[in-house]
Amino acid sequence: MGDMCAHSLRHKIFLFDIGNVLMRWSPRNLYVRRFDSADEMQRFFDTCCTQSWHEAHDRGVPMAQNAKPLIKQFPHWADHIRAWKDEWNQMFDGAMPGAVELLADLAAQGVPLYALTNMPAEVMPGLRRMFPHLSHFTDIIVSGEEGVLKPDPKIFEIAAKRLKAAPKDIFFIDDSAANVAAARMMGFDAVVFTNMDALRETIKRGGLAL
Repeated sequence: MGDMCAHSLRHKIFLFDIGNVLMRWSPRNLYVRRFDSADEMQRFFDTCCTQSWHEAHDRGVPMAQNAKPLIKQFPHWADHIRAWKDEWNQMFDGAMPGAVELLADLAAQGVPLYALTNMPAEVMPGLRRMFPHLSHFTDIIVSGEEGVLKPDPKIFEIAAKRLKAAPKDIFFIDDSAANVAAARMMGFDAVVFTNMDALRETIKRGGLAL
């Protein structure tokens, strides 16, 4: 867990990343069942449904629209490409250990809870149904709705405005070191998430009883 930028977390607003902080996410959870070998699956990720391709979803490009040129280019993988949209929920593998309990504990103490996620806007309604503990959040800032991704400084500006708070009063938790570094550059108090036990210890050192 990275060092905090501030000494106390009392009276701060907590801003959580979602994927691999509050719930397990990986495209491999879906595609491991669709490929006969790990090598073939890796070729699919390296040449077809690449990181840059699916980041377009997170910027707001509809998944069905984004799939069309790939299906034309890789017709033998057409069903696999469509599955990204049609079976996106299978990329998730339950809540991260301790996440439900931590959010409940923080909510019980009246800690203001928000989330900031790189995610397609079109999956958020289904994600809320899959993970009821997201109801603890007063608001969730979704990159696909804003048209900008972490670690772009603009999305942190948007978050601060949505939270109606100064960056120094926001405690941001994310599993990406690049996202945390960007948040710190914008004045946020931020830590790199490694596991829930370490996060709890960081929060306790910040002055909150858990």
